[in-house]
Amino acid sequence: MPSDCAGRHPLTYHKAPSVPATLFDIAHGTARALAPALRHRVRIVHARSYLPALMARGVKRAYGAKLLFDMRGLWADERVDGGLWPREGAVYRTVKGLEEGLLVDADDGVTLTHALAGEIRSFPYLRGRDVAMSIILTCADLDRFRTPATRPEGPFTLGYLGSVGTWYLFDEVL
Repeated sequence: MPSDCAGRHPLTYHKAPSVPATLFDIAHGTARALAPALRHRVRIVHARSYLPALMARGVKRAYGAKLLFDMRGLWADERVDGGLWPREGAVYRTVKGLEEGLLVDADDGVTLTHALAGEIRSFPYLRGRDVAMSIILTCADLDRFRTPATRPEGPFTLGYLGSVGTWYLFDEVL
């Protein structure tokens, strides 16, 4: 594969007005992805999250590339759980519809737990289909990393790499 195939081609993210800006960014990203995908005969497109997956789906449809939908979690449901979107809202319903289309079109998916992979496979629109899901576990292997039986002497140091707020349960971490 040519070394420039994985090169970066940054695009401006337009935040407002929200829906038209997002639609523009999806269309622009799809258009910008098509030429290099054709030039390099891309066979697999990896998309990390929903909006990039919509762009990648354009490459899949145009050139027959495989689509790896690296969703990690159910984004719309996470937004509802975090109190950011109402479950009855148009944005939630729209994103869930897009999620359905992406899951149907994806050649493989990526989630963070076996439980979520099983839940996704049980969605009515995926029943009877062979749904490939890869799992990236993000928990500690407690057989390898054990809490000491007694508290060590000296100061305690906690390293936390991640987000704080909404649904991340930071108070429980502390």
